[in-house]
Order: sequence, then C-alpha cells, then structure tokens
Amino acid sequence: MTLEMLWSAGLQLVVFYHCDAICQCHFQLWSAACIPAPWHNTVSCHDLVSTANFGLATRRIHPETFHVTQGILTPDGGFIASHLGQKLRGTLAGEAMTPFLDWLRLQKCGCGGINIVSMDFIESTQLVSVMLDMNRALAHCLKNSEDSAILTNS
Repeated sequence: MTLEMLWSAGLQLVVFYHCDAICQCHFQLWSAACIPAPWHNTVSCHDLVSTANFGLATRRIHPETFHVTQGILTPDGGFIASHLGQKLRGTLAGEAMTPFLDWLRLQKCGCGGINIVSMDFIESTQLVSVMLDMNRALAHCLKNSEDSAILTNS
C-alpha cells in the first residue's frame, strides 16, 4: 500500500512522528504531542477505570489534538509470578476488561470525550459494539443539532 494508492481511492492517512524537528520541516506530519496516550501501568481494572476517568476529566482540550484512552492492563512481577502458565488473554484482557467497557459505555465520543481507544485482544471484548454505539449516538446528536440549526435559521 502506498500513499498514492490511498489518495487515489479518496482516503487519508494521519502520520504521527516522534521527532519535533522533522515535524517542523514537514507540515504533513503530526507531532507525537498531538496524540497523548497516557499509560496507566496497572494490573487492576478498577485502577485503570479510575485513572482513565481522571485523565478524561482533566485533560486539556485542543481542536488540533487527538487523545488515546488506553484500556490496557500491564502485568507487574507479582502478577506474572502468580499467573505462571496462564495467558494474558485470559487474565488481563477479555472478561477482565468488563469494568472498563462498562465505564466506556457511559462516555461520549467527540470533542471533550473519547477520541481513540486502544485495547488488547479486542476480539475477546465488546469494544467494537461499544464504539459503534458511541459513534451512532454522536451522529444522532450532530443530526439533531443540524436539524435544530435549520429550523432556527428558517
């Protein structure tokens, strides 16, 4: 796949680059500062939800930035030692992420809300349906506000 193939198909590509000097020379590249992705570094889904919620509530909103909400649990030495022989999919993903998905269902997407969500093993979760529902709700809100603007301007 090439950029030319994407562009000829009417598609776009967003590139984030972790070198500010290069980004300043090439306006097509987005600086890594434009896509903060806080890492929660916890093995507890409860702690993950708490820090994700705090991060969402306190982040600065800029129209030129994206924001990643990470639904990823990180094993520490104690967790690894107590789960020898078990797979991450069963211990730190899938059903273990239910509280995070429950929290996510309560969020809105768009400006001031959820932009991008990252999770491990999404095929073992309901993430896709949760995100589709969030986007449908946003589309419905946008349509209603457009309809309201049309009525107001009539």
